[in-house]
Amino acid sequence: MDIDALKAGWKKTSGLSAEEQSHFDRLPALLQGKTTDMITVTRRQYERVITVLLGSMVVATLAMPLLTDGFTYPGSPQGFVKMMFLYQLIVLFYWAKLRTVNHLTLSDSIPERLEQLLTMFRRGLRTEIIFIVSLLLGIVFVGRFFYGKGLSGLRAPDVVTAFALSVVFTGAMLWFVRKRYRAKIEELKTYLQEYRQAQVYGVVLIVSTFAWIYGTYL
Repeated sequence: MDIDALKAGWKKTSGLSAEEQSHFDRLPALLQGKTTDMITVTRRQYERVITVLLGSMVVATLAMPLLTDGFTYPGSPQGFVKMMFLYQLIVLFYWAKLRTVNHLTLSDSIPERLEQLLTMFRRGLRTEIIFIVSLLLGIVFVGRFFYGKGLSGLRAPDVVTAFALSVVFTGAMLWFVRKRYRAKIEELKTYLQEYRQAQVYGVVLIVSTFAWIYGTYL
């Protein structure tokens, strides 16, 4: 069988240009690089969040004694303790997420690798939404019960205003978090769909090539 004729017939049957064939051949390596870059970016995001939180903790620790005149104002020591506890809680949350990313072992199989990342980001979206809502609700209710106000005075103008601002802030945070995660999830879905289409197209090419060989030489 003439090899040149076989190649020419295969190209004619496949209908792929040289650029398309090159992209088809490089697709697994491209997707592997994309997923690795996504993990790296996610890790750096968590590291940056933790760094900012730790830096703000240092600033708050230095500023709190000055703002409260050496903690002489009523309730200032308790307020400082609650603030530090809040900081530590948020730092621990993002440290746990960073630890999850660092201990994630990606599969060598491209579909499994993409599914792993999809599962991680979907779970991360759920946990972060639950954490934000629980944290803000906890701050409101624990703060009121801590100062002995309980459920009294809920219709007071300052309480209503604070509640409205909390709802707006929580909604904005949830929108931002969901937007960030959904962008990654949709990107991974696109990669997975493209890879599966390439696999199907590869099978079609193989079948069409054998059909062309059979019809031409047999």
